[in-house]
Amino acid sequence: MNDKLHLVMFVVSTIFLVRHYDLYDKNLPETLTAALTKALPIVSLVCYVTSVNIEQIQRNEYKHLLFVSAGLLISSLGDMCLTFPHSLFMTGMLLFAMTHCCYAVAFGKHTGGIMTKIVFLLIWISGFMLIQSKVPCFIMKVLILGYSAALCNTGWRSTARFESERTIGAFIGCLGTILFMSSDFIIAIDKWVLPIPKCEFISLVTYYCGQLGIVLGTTQRHNDR
Repeated sequence: MNDKLHLVMFVVSTIFLVRHYDLYDKNLPETLTAALTKALPIVSLVCYVTSVNIEQIQRNEYKHLLFVSAGLLISSLGDMCLTFPHSLFMTGMLLFAMTHCCYAVAFGKHTGGIMTKIVFLLIWISGFMLIQSKVPCFIMKVLILGYSAALCNTGWRSTARFESERTIGAFIGCLGTILFMSSDFIIAIDKWVLPIPKCEFISLVTYYCGQLGIVLGTTQRHNDR
């Protein structure tokens, strides 16, 4: 019952935030209350992960869930930082890079086929080359290079897991990662390349759906090969 309640909290808080951006087409105010509000959906997912498999976690049977929980907690801090984009944007990027490192571990040691590796390598290189040409700050270029590498690594691991297992859970996790990547790409294009109408609304929908997919896709046992 508790796990369903946490999912309801996630859905309600997500709808509230998405509706705000859809109606007003502007960012949340740069306040602590707004930061906590933006982090609430992800905190709800942390509660869901720990409640749905608490016994398995205690027996260390679901070690990957610990990395999912850690990634969610870190990303909630990243969400709070990005509520203050003028002062904490770089900090938020670093936190989300750590999030993707946690997720990559949670998806296991699958490596997938050679084409999967090539596809994500090309996504990483082409995405970075497109964005970095519009970024004047060298430090930011380095951060984007590292962050995009962590992001594509997570995409590669989740896709490789699906290739190996061919389960519904693996597919949902892979889809969640792709949505997360899409959200970040939309934000980067809007910030540095060209403005995208309803950018905040679109990026939030894909981001929260992506996080939900990653959580639902990793709360099932999977083979760590």
